[in-house]
Amino acid sequence: MILGIVLILLAQLVSASQMIVEEIFIKKHNVPPIQVVGMEGCFGVLFMSLLVLPVCYFIPGNGPHDSYENSLDAIAQMWNNPAILGFGLAYLFSISFYNYFGLSVTKSLTAVHRTLIDACRTMLVWVIDLIITTAFSARTARLST
Repeated sequence: MILGIVLILLAQLVSASQMIVEEIFIKKHNVPPIQVVGMEGCFGVLFMSLLVLPVCYFIPGNGPHDSYENSLDAIAQMWNNPAILGFGLAYLFSISFYNYFGLSVTKSLTAVHRTLIDACRTMLVWVIDLIITTAFSARTARLST
């Protein structure tokens, strides 16, 4: 339990640090939001492909080749199934736009505003989920009687 709390606190610290660094790049150094998104994307691809995924490949697990994560198998699955590739690319573009618009908010306002909007986004998704669940459960109850 303590490990989980420590990991959550570390994740919040890293996220807050990222917001601060993004605001410094955008406000003090006048870097356009699209360039910041590109730099973060390039850094993420390099970090994941050169460090994280190779390490995860050699961690023992229940997956193919008895490894925790098999990136080569994942690439083969994407190549062989256009639906998986399409959803992966759609996810890539949606996250890119999400980050671009978030950085645009940071440029226009501050990182604090962006964080508050992110919190409201989570709440909005939760409320919509409650509405959909309630509507479908009421419809299902009417159909079953």
